[in-house]
Amino acid sequence: MRHSLLLLAFVLAGCGEDDLGVAGGSGGSSSGGGSGGSAGDAAASGGSTSSGGSTSSGGSGGAGDSGLGGGAGQGPPSLKRIGDTLDAPSLAESNPKRFVDIAHHGTKDAYLVVTGSSAISAVMLDGDGNALGAPVSLAETSAWTQGPRVTRGAGKFLVAWHDNRQNPNQAELRGRMVSFDGQKAVPEAHDFPIGPPPTRAEAPPGMAWSETSKRFLVAWQSVPSTDLRARLMDASGTLIGQEIVLTSDPDWQSDPAIAWNSASDEFLVVWDHADTTGAIRARRVKASDGALVGPEIPLGPGTHIPAVAYDPGKNQFVAAWWGSGVHARVLGADGNPLGPALDLMAGYGSYDGFAMARHSSLGTFAAVLHGATSEDFAAAFSADGSESSVIQATQSPNSIGNFNPRVAENPLRKEWMMVTSRGFATLAVQRLGP
Repeated sequence: MRHSLLLLAFVLAGCGEDDLGVAGGSGGSSSGGGSGGSAGDAAASGGSTSSGGSTSSGGSGGAGDSGLGGGAGQGPPSLKRIGDTLDAPSLAESNPKRFVDIAHHGTKDAYLVVTGSSAISAVMLDGDGNALGAPVSLAETSAWTQGPRVTRGAGKFLVAWHDNRQNPNQAELRGRMVSFDGQKAVPEAHDFPIGPPPTRAEAPPGMAWSETSKRFLVAWQSVPSTDLRARLMDASGTLIGQEIVLTSDPDWQSDPAIAWNSASDEFLVVWDHADTTGAIRARRVKASDGALVGPEIPLGPGTHIPAVAYDPGKNQFVAAWWGSGVHARVLGADGNPLGPALDLMAGYGSYDGFAMARHSSLGTFAAVLHGATSEDFAAAFSADGSESSVIQATQSPNSIGNFNPRVAENPLRKEWMMVTSRGFATLAVQRLGP
């Protein structure tokens, strides 16, 4: 039954059965899919709930940074659901909803949630997960679009996606700036080109913002070489400099993730490198001019959806990824590993069902994952390898699966919010906290 539902979803998404992958025994998912089955209810604990939506759990996080270990000496981190799993509105034209993403504004307690196949939909949510205004369309085209990602910078958001308006058989990477006027999402000016065709539409781009240089770095997979390219751009969407060649070899490179080092004003890009054994690699890029710094750095085995975050208190990174299990590694400011890889959350995650975000006040990480049921799961961990219990993160009535979860910190509260695609038809969001 589960296989049939996944195949139906892939037909709707324009994918064939050849795109189905093996999830290493973690519940099975595909590039548009997750795991099917039934699930019991893990009771929502902490915070408060109300019919029709969650109320604030209180607790403003403060702007301080407690360090990457976050709560060392206080026992392992904890994680729980706060309030209900809520539906978030999106454009009806955005269908199927195979890709989702979320980012917090930073200074105003609101998130931008994006999704897209066919049309790129964006909607603002308040800190409790309730919609602020109606969803808006970002891509100024009726051509096929997909794979959006969102990041914050300069008091607004950058959304980037793959776009087929120039050629139905060759996607290009385009983007648009989005502001928040306190009541709703406001698309700025027009959308604009970022990466030339052809780009691989099944691999969403990676993005981050430099507060020092006031520049975004956007990275994507180029085809047919399957190497990674990147570009700097300013807060208005103006491209800066030339295209950056991040990788150039015969192997498959994909799924870039980026974090910014505020001490050195450098970006660290982490990606999948699918050679004969499969590996995760990293490389530094200067935010000022896009120059590459040092060689590629091998981080460990695995070839699926890496994530990376920076700790300004300790001037180091943590990278995490999925490869027959969730793995994490602490990296120095130069991107080199500081110790062995950590194996976390055994039995959860999949090659398209893992995402991670660090909380700047708590100093810990929330990971959202696929599991062996139709719900998504979550856990918190610290850089020393201590971790919370894995909890059921979503509670979805009549679900046929929650797919491709993403998560973002709320720096104004001691919380994260996750977003997931329920049955490729509905966006669902859930608050998480210690």
